[in-house]
Amino acid sequence: MQGKQIKTLILEDDPEDMLILEKLIKDIKLRDIRFSAVTKLAQAVDLLKKEKFDLVISDLTVPDSRGMDTFNGLRAA
Repeated sequence: MQGKQIKTLILEDDPEDMLILEKLIKDIKLRDIRFSAVTKLAQAVDLLKKEKFDLVISDLTVPDSRGMDTFNGLRAA
């Protein structure tokens, strides 16, 4: 099945977790998925202000944010 490209932003500071997420999502062969990966909330907010993403996957504990502050920061962008 072909469809539009799904633009995905991943906010994850653990390199091993990032690899696992990317592999799991790439194994979904239904759509063309483009990844942008960042390790800090500030980087994610910058990207969200510049581009529109269809999906955001986030670790809630990253170097510059914790818990609901991370979620609220992403949502505000």
